[in-house]
Amino acid sequence: MDKSHPKKMSKREAGKLGGSRTKERYGTEHYRKIGRIGGKLGGSRTKERYGLVYYQTIGKMGGESRKEKENNEKQAKKKATRTRRPASKKR
Repeated sequence: MDKSHPKKMSKREAGKLGGSRTKERYGTEHYRKIGRIGGKLGGSRTKERYGLVYYQTIGKMGGESRKEKENNEKQAKKKATRTRRPASKKR
């Protein structure tokens, strides 16, 4: 690629290019290592900050929202399958 006239690229293309360059420099083991570190530190730090109750609360919220979504979908299906009765004529 000509550096004096760089080609315009999307964020996706730029990210892909940067990722492939990093892979060339450090290898795939680099990504495995930082992935393991990030996974261990991220969960333990969140647990230290918020405690066990935080995980229990968000777990319950996730279950509730899923149940609500399923109930809403069921109700929508029932409404869609109902047939409308013709309006009665007033005399």
